Amino acid sequence: MNVQIIGDGIEIDDRIREVVETKMASEIEKYLKDFADDLKKATVRIEKLSHGGFHVNWDMRLPGKNGHIFSQEDGDDLLNVLIALRKEVESQVRDYKERLQKY
Repeated sequence: MNVQIIGDGIEIDDRIREVVETKMASEIEKYLKDFADDLKKATVRIEKLSHGGFHVNWDMRLPGKNGHIFSQEDGDDLLNVLIALRKEVESQVRDYKERLQKY
């Protein structure tokens, strides 16, 4: 899966990149193994808020009418925010795959 990571007010270092790629992208990609690699593209935007927390969103387009996967989470600990975001995105991807299988 190709994941573009954008930092807003935060530098995206190797540690953050590794967490996004291992904790998020690789887990979500398990549900998308039937799709071609060029269709598995996502953008993750990590914003450091002025009060010290983080706002992270995931934006991904997959084929079909209901193929827009978007989720966002806020919190004080970046790792916890990324884990919560992954769970929400996984849920949306599972729902998307179920809808595809019905047709």
